[in-house]
Amino acid sequence: MTRSRKAATAGREMPYREDGQVYGKVTHMLGNGRVTADCDDGMTRLCRIRGSMRRREWVRLGDTVLVALRSFQDEKADVIFRYDDNEVRRLLSMGEITRDQHADEDEDADVVFSNEEDWNAI
Repeated sequence: MTRSRKAATAGREMPYREDGQVYGKVTHMLGNGRVTADCDDGMTRLCRIRGSMRRREWVRLGDTVLVALRSFQDEKADVIFRYDDNEVRRLLSMGEITRDQHADEDEDADVVFSNEEDWNAI
């Protein structure tokens, strides 16, 4: 994390989950302010990044976010806060989130090359 990003997130208040909110991890970036997130209640939801976060707080693949649920649509939700690395560590130490859902994963681990010679020929 660069110095300017650390300084920007150092003094802010970190919200915790309340009723109607869950923690999630961004799994796909869909564009137009939308992402899919694996939520800690076991569901994968289509989430919309709220307007006040757009262009101020960049949500990226793998980020841990606070998601506000919709009472009328269970498969859709709204991203209302993005946690930085230090805040995720603090949530882990407090027991708010589990390590297995929010641990860093190697995305290239499932890539298998069938034949090296085919790739070298290209």
